Amino acid sequence: MKPLKTILIILAAVLFSVVNSHALTIDFDAYSPGEPVTTIDGVDFSSNTGLGLIISTGFDTSSGFNYLGVDDGDVFLGGEEIYLDFSEAYTYISVSFISAQWVYEGDFVITTDSGQAVNSAIEDAVFDDGGYLYTVVFESDTAFTSATLSSANDFLINFNVDDIILEREASAVPEPASALLI
Repeated sequence: MKPLKTILIILAAVLFSVVNSHALTIDFDAYSPGEPVTTIDGVDFSSNTGLGLIISTGFDTSSGFNYLGVDDGDVFLGGEEIYLDFSEAYTYISVSFISAQWVYEGDFVITTDSGQAVNSAIEDAVFDDGGYLYTVVFESDTAFTSATLSSANDFLINFNVDDIILEREASAVPEPASALLI
């Protein structure tokens, strides 16, 4: 009887961890450079640039080789915004902004209905090509279904977006040990 109980505990733990795994990472590397971006994994992309969003490559990134760019030279300019609409509600978003130059604190912003977050003045990394990585993270107890990624309205800023990580609050699931009571 003891081996059966052990197996049930392991199965319940695996089920618990799978059910509570609600992370989505969009790193743009599953797509070909030049490919238009409108929707990826339930996230609708648009912008205020008046240009098409595309998969781009050519600059160093936080992961892989591809990133989100625009179809006129692959970079977003200061003051431009990227709009994300989600097919489900999330409570966490992390975005890798990659800039060609050092920026001030607050030059990159994530805005949701639940609040906003800004970059630190200290970059997370400096790449071999001279690019700067700024990771901006927003987390809230209140779920949100959209986010705006923006930069300061400064003509010196040009940037791309690489990894976007979204997480939603775990659903109510029985504790692993309670599965043994069934």
